[in-house]
Amino acid sequence: TRLYAGTDEMVTLTVPTVTNLCTRLGISMGISEFLLYGIDLGAPSPEEHHSDQAIYYTDDKLEAIALSDPMNIPAPGNRRPQVFTSRLMLLARMFFEKLFASFSYVRAYNCSDGIHIEGTQTVPPVQALLSAGGESRAGAVAAILAGLPEYAPGERFDAALTGRYQQAVRDWHA
Repeated sequence: TRLYAGTDEMVTLTVPTVTNLCTRLGISMGISEFLLYGIDLGAPSPEEHHSDQAIYYTDDKLEAIALSDPMNIPAPGNRRPQVFTSRLMLLARMFFEKLFASFSYVRAYNCSDGIHIEGTQTVPPVQALLSAGGESRAGAVAAILAGLPEYAPGERFDAALTGRYQQAVRDWHA
């Protein structure tokens, strides 16, 4: 994932889901504990893996994309013996596992009722608590902001890359 950065500034282990990206970004910002809620990457039934109100079922093109990678692969569950997953979700799980293995100080608590993710601890949602860490919210925010680089407007903006993204979105909606 480039996050509008040059190719020499790639952030690894951030795909295929936004949760992979956000977890990796959090680690980069010094966050060491994560509660994984709703990161199921699998479902108890291959026939019903999202709410019927999910965008996948309200947009014909998105539904066709979702159905092109069926959730029909059995895998160990996090809070049940077995769930069903897809190739893309297995990739997301593999990246989570590599991410957590790469940062041994990170603690990830999996509250989700989907696939088991190595390197996480299964915790029922009602029992999930993060340590306070001793820093105030304001102190934590200040530390995060202090660690972010500052760029002049447009300095890190790749107009050609953004143009390709915009064209891909237009093509997808066509």
